[in-house]
Amino acid sequence: VYSVDKNFEKENFTLTPLSKGEYEHCVFKQCDFSESDLQKIQFIDCEFVACNLSMAKIAKTAFRNCQFKDCKMLGLSFSQ
Repeated sequence: VYSVDKNFEKENFTLTPLSKGEYEHCVFKQCDFSESDLQKIQFIDCEFVACNLSMAKIAKTAFRNCQFKDCKMLGLSFSQ
């Protein structure tokens, strides 16, 4: 999947996982990614606003030039 300039608002990605692929210039507002599998997804120039990313699996995930505003990000392992 390749998504450009898309807005995702109040999506619950714990119920319906985000498709693997590349997301460029996308905005995620009030989305729930808690404990989601985000492995091997690329986020390029994306903005996350008031999202919950706690305990998400982010091994081999790329966050390139992304902004996180008022997000909950507990238990993320950026070392992978």
